[in-house]
Amino acid sequence: MSASATHTSNASAVPRLRDSLQLLSPFQFQWAIGAFASACLPTLLWLQWQISVAMICVLGLRLYSARRNPKAWPGWIRVLLTIAGVLLVLASYGSIVGRAPGGALLVLMMTLKCTESASLRDARALATVSFFVIIASFLMDQGPIATCLAGFATLCCFGALEVLVRPAISGTHSPFARMSSGNVVGLLLLALPMALALWLLFPRLATPLWGTAESGQSRSGLSDTVKPNSFSDLLLDDSPVMRLRFENGQRPQPNSLYFRGYVLWSIETDGTWKGANYYREQYGKRPSPSAQDLSYQVVLEPTDQRQLYVADEGVSVSEESIFFNNERRFIRSLPISDLLRYQARSNLSDRITERLDGDSKSWLHRIATELPEQLNPRTRELGASLKKRFGEDRAAIVSEVLRMFREGAYRYTLSPTDTLGINTTDQFLFATQDGYCQHYASAFAWILRAANVPTRLVVGYAGGRYYGLDSNDPYLLITQERAHAWNEVLIGKQWLRIDPTAEIPPERIDEAARNAFSESETGLLASLKSIRETMADWWNNTVLNFNADRQKNLLKPFGIESADWKQLTAALVAALALSTLVWSAWLLFQQRRAKAHPIQAEFDALLKRATRYGLIRAPQESAQSLGRRASETQQPWSAEFKAICLEYTALCYEKSIEEHAPEVQQRFAQRCRALKFRSH
Repeated sequence: MSASATHTSNASAVPRLRDSLQLLSPFQFQWAIGAFASACLPTLLWLQWQISVAMICVLGLRLYSARRNPKAWPGWIRVLLTIAGVLLVLASYGSIVGRAPGGALLVLMMTLKCTESASLRDARALATVSFFVIIASFLMDQGPIATCLAGFATLCCFGALEVLVRPAISGTHSPFARMSSGNVVGLLLLALPMALALWLLFPRLATPLWGTAESGQSRSGLSDTVKPNSFSDLLLDDSPVMRLRFENGQRPQPNSLYFRGYVLWSIETDGTWKGANYYREQYGKRPSPSAQDLSYQVVLEPTDQRQLYVADEGVSVSEESIFFNNERRFIRSLPISDLLRYQARSNLSDRITERLDGDSKSWLHRIATELPEQLNPRTRELGASLKKRFGEDRAAIVSEVLRMFREGAYRYTLSPTDTLGINTTDQFLFATQDGYCQHYASAFAWILRAANVPTRLVVGYAGGRYYGLDSNDPYLLITQERAHAWNEVLIGKQWLRIDPTAEIPPERIDEAARNAFSESETGLLASLKSIRETMADWWNNTVLNFNADRQKNLLKPFGIESADWKQLTAALVAALALSTLVWSAWLLFQQRRAKAHPIQAEFDALLKRATRYGLIRAPQESAQSLGRRASETQQPWSAEFKAICLEYTALCYEKSIEEHAPEVQQRFAQRCRALKFRSH
């Protein structure tokens, strides 16, 4: 290797070494940590609270410790925190595989990166990787609030990079102090048309690359395994599940709609209800459509499950690659990891016809009447007495149990009395007598199965509230607090829907439950919630639901009925080229308009000619200082040049350049042009 090459290599390595060793100033450190903290703001919308608390604590301690010692934390502390972070993710999500646990692990590891970021190079890496944290948040939440937080975080990250590349003079300066507000707005306007063109025309995939199933429980909170008291958190959660718009002028009463989810057959010894894999994976025959069917459009929030929700007995859905099983449920082939829109038709009926032969019917009767051994003896005794009293009259047994709930001392409450031991159904029926839908549906199934009546548990959603700016075309919002459990009883050849919770009189329902399940709300908070939900509905329909199918229709005004990826790419290139041409023309026009004042223009031209003779103006050097330096060269023109520099300084500080009379400007210009540079 030559000496020159070695010198060049060593010279290029010097800045990198200096960046790796140079400690951050307090102002730089605050902006680096602030950029990462702002990037984590959207993650707070979906992270488990334990992860959020850990992240906030580590960042707070790092900022506090940096005031006394800006160096990185000791290695053994960082190793312990790394192990603790992985264990915390495992404890919170049950896995480190998947979008949610993977995103949480990324946030925690980047938080720990802050504990070792003390040099300029580390801070630049932290600010740059913060953009990936912002992108990862969109895999979990694409709502308007998350988008606004992501926009704010993006500005903070760019500001941090500006501070780290060209740090401001002091901590009181903005990172964008070198730009005027007009420049910042101009850059944003320059990027906006291109970003809009990319969003509209960049070819979209029919399914996302990250459409993988999540482990564990669904994000919606419902699954085919329902443990005791598992509804307690859902009934206090007002996050949206789905939005429905009814067609043909139909507007059913919300409390009359039941959206079937999972059908549960078996009861474990601890009171857990589970589905039957064999039965639900059998193909079922779809009902025939009729003119009385309810037709509606569903926008379903991501659940990471495959269940499609339809009202009562579903007739059809527009979604492709679906499976209709013997439980009369529509199941998608892929998990619902993004907002899903589909058309549905339903037969509003409380009866579902069962189509089974003799052998299947006997098997179905067996699994629908099974009970764990040695549990709830008083409930078994009650069921046996009903069986002895009414015989095979299943309808009479159902009526008697419902009468017991209706006329007894049972209460509906969201804060039921705790039941201890293993005979929880006995305690509910004969002691506490208070609970919510899960308690009533489970107890009802126990009694009927003890009476040898085939009964199954169904979990889904019931009721909702209408929202929308147009009162003539509202949409029905169904939230998590509408999660519900009810029963289906086999009478003859039909499953009859029975909701024992509905038998509780209104005077025995506590105030919190009445407010949560009312069909309308009043007051300021209700108005704000209505505005929020209306905006969310607009965002879902306009932004999030702009999918590949809608993109194909984007070029219809130009005579293209269904655009393919080649046509979309051509349109995208044309839009980007047009945007570039428009902005180039605008910038050229602005440049021509922003001509320098005659005094400034003549002085700049004079300085440009002086560079040919070795007189180069240093950055931040004043004209007066330049004139003194020119006089030291003892050139024939140096005295005149110094005089011109002094006159220019006087013209600038006496008043604004634009305020000088035309004759003053003309005289100064002539003097500049008359100066002839010549050497000895």
